Amino acid sequence: MSSSGATLTRMTSTARRRSGTTSWPLAVTLAALCILPVIGMAFTQHFDGRENVAYQCAMLPDLPAGALHAEVSLQGASVTSMPAGRLCTFSAADGGTVSIQTGWPTTIAGLVASVLATAFSAFALRVRGERGKLTTLVPVAVIALIWAMVLLSAHTVSM
Repeated sequence: MSSSGATLTRMTSTARRRSGTTSWPLAVTLAALCILPVIGMAFTQHFDGRENVAYQCAMLPDLPAGALHAEVSLQGASVTSMPAGRLCTFSAADGGTVSIQTGWPTTIAGLVASVLATAFSAFALRVRGERGKLTTLVPVAVIALIWAMVLLSAHTVSM
């Protein structure tokens, strides 16, 4: 290899290392920040279904359009995982049922944040290689644990 080719190879590998030293912390930090919307989703689910989800549904200030306005109108109450929130089912004035679901905005934010955290972590693994692999995967692991809690906390209250 000529001396100019060797110099070019050294310059390229040095530029890659410098790029990796700034890219990896940034990618891991962005992946860690993606945990926040996922935590927000889990908190929304928790607050929407805390203590007694049937009571939460019965105390809604505004019933969904078409719901029968009576004390026995509530037919079902659930803490849901997709979306992470609360589902209240009421008897409809015309004979069927009408439902109201909470949690869509925070669930969508949690899904988008989960995908972004995975992409940032994959990029960080590509830049860093085997060094720092455990640290790079921590945000994705935390997000997976939060999703597991959200999925496992879904339940229905019998009426």
